[in-house]
Amino acid sequence: FSNRPAACRKLHHLRDAVILFDEAQSLPQGLAVPTLAALSHLSAANNSSVVFATATQPAFETLHDEVTKHAVGGWRPVEIVPQHAGMFFRLTRVQAHWPDADETIDWPALANRLVDKDAPQSLCIVNLKRHAHDLLQAMKGADGLFHLSTNLCAAHRRDVLDDVRARLNPDAPQPCRLVSTQCIEAGVDLDFPVVYRAMAPLEAIAQAAGRCNRAGRLNALGQLGQMRIFEPALDASSRRYMFPTHAYYQAAEVTLSLLRGAGGELDINDPDVYRRYYRRLYDLSDPATQNTALSEAIQALHFPEIAQRYRLIEQDAIQIVVPWSQRIDEYEQLREQSMRGIDARWIARAQTLAVSIYRPKPGHPAWGCLPKAATLRRGGESDEWYVLEDPNRLDPTLRMYDDTLGLRLPDSQQVMIA
Repeated sequence: FSNRPAACRKLHHLRDAVILFDEAQSLPQGLAVPTLAALSHLSAANNSSVVFATATQPAFETLHDEVTKHAVGGWRPVEIVPQHAGMFFRLTRVQAHWPDADETIDWPALANRLVDKDAPQSLCIVNLKRHAHDLLQAMKGADGLFHLSTNLCAAHRRDVLDDVRARLNPDAPQPCRLVSTQCIEAGVDLDFPVVYRAMAPLEAIAQAAGRCNRAGRLNALGQLGQMRIFEPALDASSRRYMFPTHAYYQAAEVTLSLLRGAGGELDINDPDVYRRYYRRLYDLSDPATQNTALSEAIQALHFPEIAQRYRLIEQDAIQIVVPWSQRIDEYEQLREQSMRGIDARWIARAQTLAVSIYRPKPGHPAWGCLPKAATLRRGGESDEWYVLEDPNRLDPTLRMYDDTLGLRLPDSQQVMIA
């Protein structure tokens, strides 16, 4: 989908290749049909094998007719492992507990469960950063309390994960209560005996379950990890705003409808549950109609427009270098260098202390903390890199980069990436 010669010249490497896509469920619905069509063409024309790996396999085969409009082979995947339902059953490590109809829980009550001395190690995943902040406030003072979200710079997140893993070490266990957003659900190797998960899309719930009894230690004791899904007690009229995006809200509602139709219980270890979930989700959201501008550009062979419209990751974001107290000397060095001019080496160093946010609109209060963009070595100012100027940096109670919550910009709900 690129129109740059340098990228296109590398396509020959994909001939006679095995192309592996991990966490395939994260492919945005609006890009599903053109992506599958391109991969179908690669498979047929270049003798390539495409492997989609995930514990929650999307029902992409239901998009076959739409894919056929772009690639004659359509999308007819073949299961690599037959009779995988039996494997799922034998590998069961987690027991899911679903909320009763109309059952909700507020943050103080949830906090009481999480700080229970009989459950010293637990993970709670919520859908929004402000929910994590509210829950952390309710749990203030709890032993072994940690927070993880993309409000924390990369170095800070690594530091938190190192501390959490040390406390979860089965040879020297310590109290550990981690409150996190969805950023923990893929590619993070943690093993909690108990996980709480706010109601979410079914694939997110399954990914959260992957942080529970991950190593199977409880199975050796004849037990299972405990996963408890809950509905936050918030204003029902604003339920849409309990989720980071409309698509996320829509998928969570499909999960709820499946749950009601199944009598209040869904087996997250049954692959057929995910097939039914995705089919219902695709019937509702119709991925083929979600990105008509991209489809029209493909039909017109308008390659610059295709390159602009095909975006796996939201591009309209800025990077903010933050003064994390544990790396304050490095922050000062980066800040000083940013005034003289930044280059690729500076950016590589700055990434560990950077937080990404959506680009604030002109006049947004956040710009008051970002008075000057980094200077480019070749001249001019960067439109992507900024260095946080925090007048309250020496006051732990007021500073804009907190050692627990991370970045706290004015009116931050409108610019933070979930």
